Amino acid sequence: MKQVNTKTTELSTELYSGKDLHSFTVQASDGEIGQVSDFIFAPSDWVIRYFVIDTGNWLTGKKVVVPAAWIDQVEWDQQRVSVSITCQQVKESPTLDEIDEIDRAFEARLFDYYQRPAYWIKESKVDEASWESFPASDPPARW
Repeated sequence: MKQVNTKTTELSTELYSGKDLHSFTVQASDGEIGQVSDFIFAPSDWVIRYFVIDTGNWLTGKKVVVPAAWIDQVEWDQQRVSVSITCQQVKESPTLDEIDEIDRAFEARLFDYYQRPAYWIKESKVDEASWESFPASDPPARW
């Protein structure tokens, strides 16, 4: 994993291990939400999809997931990870305690809750032939 130095916007060649992030404080846009406790990755392509956040005493041991794509910044010297969500959003978000496994239904609920596009949905251009195959009253904006 490469680190981006946000002060100079130069790409660092240093590599870091995920275990280096374990216990880093997670900072939402309006306060601290917990600590990094684990990662969830997709075994098909080895992409880290989610950071698991232990909310600790703030929400009495509640564990939530935050998509890795939502990480704004990792401050290695401060041992802090910044995410672009609010404390209130985390407080009311779906938790890992509610499920047995992270499946597509949980992911869909998570992305719907945050009202953000899911990583598996990609926009595509609609060509004229495809456009004509839809009823005029309901043309798709996205596939």
